[in-house]
Amino acid sequence: MQYGKLCLCCGKKIVLFVLFQSLKNDESVAKKEVQRILELSHKQRDEMKSLQAALQKQLDEANERAEKQQATIKFLKVEMEKKTKIIKDLQQEVDIFVSLNNG
Repeated sequence: MQYGKLCLCCGKKIVLFVLFQSLKNDESVAKKEVQRILELSHKQRDEMKSLQAALQKQLDEANERAEKQQATIKFLKVEMEKKTKIIKDLQQEVDIFVSLNNG
């Protein structure tokens, strides 16, 4: 390699060789750093997808519980209305019975 030869008279070739090696090392380090950053980015993206899936599952479960609670509330309301009607009907029958017995 041309850069590796040393000039004994001026020493310029050694400087070029050192600069060339330094640039190669810098490039190698930069490539490794970029690769490491890409790997971290992929790992982070996978973790975010996993977290998003877990949160979506929790949200779906919460929505399902809310729907069941709403159905229970609706059922209890209908049952209460039925019982209230029965009580009113019985109260009317009692009032009629009392008025017939007093009359």
